[in-house]
Amino acid sequence: MEERKERTWKGAVKYLKVAAASTLMASIGSAYTFDTVYADTNGVNNNVKIEEIFNQTILSNAPFKDVQADFWAADSIRWAISYGVIKGDVNGFFRPNDVITEAEFAEMIGHFYKSLEKEITDVATKEKISWQDATYKVLAKYRVPLMGYKDAFYRKSPLTKGLLAQVLAYTNGQKSDLDHAIYYVLDKGIVVGKSETGKTIYEKFGHKDHLTRAQTIVVLHRLYNTGNRDLASSVIKGKVEDVNKEIQLAEAQVNKEVVEKKEGVHVVPVSQPKVESAQVKATSTAKKVVTSKTSSKKLVTPKKPLTVKKAPASVKKPTKTVKKPTTTVKKPTTNKKPLVIRSEVKNAAYYDQKVGDIYRNAGVSFKALDTGFGGYSRDGVVNQYSERERQMVVGRGDKSYKLAALAMERLGYGDSDAIYKALVKVGTDPNPRPIKVGNLTIENTGSFLGIFW
Repeated sequence: MEERKERTWKGAVKYLKVAAASTLMASIGSAYTFDTVYADTNGVNNNVKIEEIFNQTILSNAPFKDVQADFWAADSIRWAISYGVIKGDVNGFFRPNDVITEAEFAEMIGHFYKSLEKEITDVATKEKISWQDATYKVLAKYRVPLMGYKDAFYRKSPLTKGLLAQVLAYTNGQKSDLDHAIYYVLDKGIVVGKSETGKTIYEKFGHKDHLTRAQTIVVLHRLYNTGNRDLASSVIKGKVEDVNKEIQLAEAQVNKEVVEKKEGVHVVPVSQPKVESAQVKATSTAKKVVTSKTSSKKLVTPKKPLTVKKAPASVKKPTKTVKKPTTTVKKPTTNKKPLVIRSEVKNAAYYDQKVGDIYRNAGVSFKALDTGFGGYSRDGVVNQYSERERQMVVGRGDKSYKLAALAMERLGYGDSDAIYKALVKVGTDPNPRPIKVGNLTIENTGSFLGIFW
């Protein structure tokens, strides 16, 4: 024992450096058992154990202040630093458990594919724009399926597993629709599924689940290990310079199959003006609207004149009672009013007027769009409302729950107290189950909660 104590601090550190340099570094901390060996510090015995020296000199060399050396994704994070995918913030933090946004993921993709990295850097330098703006500008030329090309609202939105799968499948030369993308990443072992008990491939994969920054780095590390380290040749050949045109094509790819499965409607934004013009031209007769080739299944307007025509017919039949037809005539007029009002008011101004003050008074950044709104803050508040997707994404935390509940009450979805209590219950229950609140369903979607209607 005395002989062991004679080891100097310098000798112990030298021994540890040799161990760290070897390929056994990853396994030493867990598989190797040290004897209880002590070391002197400058000739004075302080009873410092060798395993403590190991922790101080090697394991304490964590990649970031908030990422310990034994963190589950530490190896992937170290790889990401060495490969130039991430740098962390100015304070030396990585925030591994924070939910990653689309913009953060886009920048990681820009650094991962080195040909993109050089092009993005050149664009940022030449045009004197931020690296993020340059990233989106370059990715648009390659038609990478993202949503934040023109709207910062989507850049701040949480990244879903479905969108990540679409981007990785597309950049590796595969089909970018959600079905093919999911099968591609699962087959490659890049992303792991959520549950085997799901009824559909979407449920098994968890395409709406959000990813943390650490999880995303692990996925990119796996992709790197498969040997796919640059854009597919098909993607490079398809590069164009007309960015504005390609932005529409890129955005149209995102979750297109999800929209089809959920709503039964194939979204093709370019064709919508044609449908509207055909609808206006055919308003003179209902038959023309029904038989017109340009009119799609979406056209519901022919049904209105048909129902109105039935009302006078019912007036002719009863000669004794005139009150019945008058009531039937009034019904369609009352039905028309809310439809007209909803089409007029469901826009950015409407959402700003309805719920904007809730978020501003709470010191939360608020953004209103024609399709919904979002509230975000640095202390973890996330409220993302989408009328098109019929859902609100709610970040975890009491402040997020309260703001979401107040906003949903303002929009006419129910009592804020009931919604808030349901959010708290789902958010804190270790085995959460969906809770019904009126027409709303509140579920645990992973890192976030979801309100669906």
